[in-house]
Amino acid sequence: MSEENVEQVEKWFEKYDDDYERFDKSENKLHECRQISGLLFMASKLNKDNKDTKWFIGGDHDVIYIGENMSVFDDFTEEDVIMALNHGINWTDEGFQMMASL
Repeated sequence: MSEENVEQVEKWFEKYDDDYERFDKSENKLHECRQISGLLFMASKLNKDNKDTKWFIGGDHDVIYIGENMSVFDDFTEEDVIMALNHGINWTDEGFQMMASL
């Protein structure tokens, strides 16, 4: 993900915040389980040079952090951000995160 795209992604996450965990709105479910679908989606956004990169970078109580270095991901579109939010994937200063609780 380029630096310019990171800045745009931050803006889109703020703009579409109301779509957080709206899995019912997602048109492109990769699995019926929201969390599995979300992880499959994030894996699909890994760029070709980083398919073997370990992209789960850690976790806290009920939170999984995804993508220590945003360069492992292809650029996100506005639709990608909406899909991530629908799947419960959020953006923080530390990168992407997903709640791990069911």
